[in-house]
Amino acid sequence: MDSKDIPFQRIMMSEPFKFQVGPDLKEYFVHKEAFVAISPVLRVLITGKMREAREGVAVWEDIEESDFLGLCEFAYTGKYGMPEFTGTEPSLPYAPEGEALGVYGKNAHLRSLLDMEWEGCQATKTSIDQFVHKSYQPSRYIPSILRCPHPSSSKFHFDHYLRRHVNMYILGDRYDIAQLQHLATANLRHALRVCRETWNSVNGLTKVIRLIYDSTRPGDDLREVISMYVAIKSEYLFLHVDMDLLRKDCLEFASDVLAQVVTLSRLKSTMNKEAQGKRKRSDDEDGS
Repeated sequence: MDSKDIPFQRIMMSEPFKFQVGPDLKEYFVHKEAFVAISPVLRVLITGKMREAREGVAVWEDIEESDFLGLCEFAYTGKYGMPEFTGTEPSLPYAPEGEALGVYGKNAHLRSLLDMEWEGCQATKTSIDQFVHKSYQPSRYIPSILRCPHPSSSKFHFDHYLRRHVNMYILGDRYDIAQLQHLATANLRHALRVCRETWNSVNGLTKVIRLIYDSTRPGDDLREVISMYVAIKSEYLFLHVDMDLLRKDCLEFASDVLAQVVTLSRLKSTMNKEAQGKRKRSDDEDGS
């Protein structure tokens, strides 16, 4: 069950429940039914025998205010938006050199994921299609995918968008909100599809990857998504000093990327054999 399965009137008529959020313990009130409907963990927290239920208040000091508001938006509407970016663009103390300079140039965009080819092999295009179009259940949440602005937009901040989806996934995992996890995974996949890295933005990407591996377990959906993405673009991404350092620091990440590279290599081999078989059959037919 989720909040969309409950009459909106019932949600709005339910009692308020107070949350104190973030290090400043900012107070917010939500309708009990909105949160109870999306999570068995929140149901126990709000209506069970715990102290929070008795006192009508929960202290979430370790949760960012923007993430809590995203959770509220999801509870009421089945989707979440993107908070305004208030940071600054990264300014790295090092510039691309050698082969990396030829790829990144002066902060130039890489080729997009959909335009990239791996030695002109159809297997890469197939893996990209699988990466982009792989469905997540329940599928009814996919129409709520958050559309990123065009990467060339002056308001586009690569790691800000990725981190938002990762944080929402982590929140969903923490409180057993499967629907939110599905949506956040689909949103992350879409964001990676349209994002184009620059030399500076790869630094932010590595921080997002560290967050994923620090906050999830082996075999997790987010790990699969991000490791496949890096594997597809590994030829370029590992030219960046921060990504190469991450490879050395995070062995689980390095292992996952290697496994995905092997998957891509096998796919390439299989498709090449199929292509050769088709050519041979075509030649045999022409010669007969």
